[in-house]
Amino acid sequence: MYRFLLTTRWLGFAALMLALAAAMVGLGFWQLSRYHERSSVNARIDAALRAEPVPVGQVLPVGVAPTAGAAWTRVRATGRFDAAHQVLARDRSSDSGGVSYWVGQIGHGATFEQVELSFIGSPEYFQLHGGTNKGAVDALYKDVLGLEEVRRHKSPRPGQRAADRGGCV
Repeated sequence: MYRFLLTTRWLGFAALMLALAAAMVGLGFWQLSRYHERSSVNARIDAALRAEPVPVGQVLPVGVAPTAGAAWTRVRATGRFDAAHQVLARDRSSDSGGVSYWVGQIGHGATFEQVELSFIGSPEYFQLHGGTNKGAVDALYKDVLGLEEVRRHKSPRPGQRAADRGGCV
């Protein structure tokens, strides 16, 4: 009665289903391991948010590469702005040397705002954004405030209805 189950087609189908079931179980274990990895990172971030800030020099000593445990640690930095030593590092990927330099500057008293001013208050920033006042201001709205430029609606062409350009009728 069930001899058709022993045909090559049915045996191949059964083998395929067993292989797929094994793959799904393997993927389930992979997802579970990713969950545990993410949970540990999220727990570290949550703990850091609840902790009091520590002096930046305690976490990131000048001239020493940061340790893996330094990630997400809240720090406190104070200092004075030295306009004569501004350096532009805008529109570049962060490298350990550059990051160490700026962290060192903060460790020696520069504030985050002063470091940010070094980036955006340079002629290069101005040129990278069109070399015009409008381009630079639009870039500041986007980069500093996280706002996109306000889109202006074009006037309709003669005879064009509002509905044809996406407006209300």
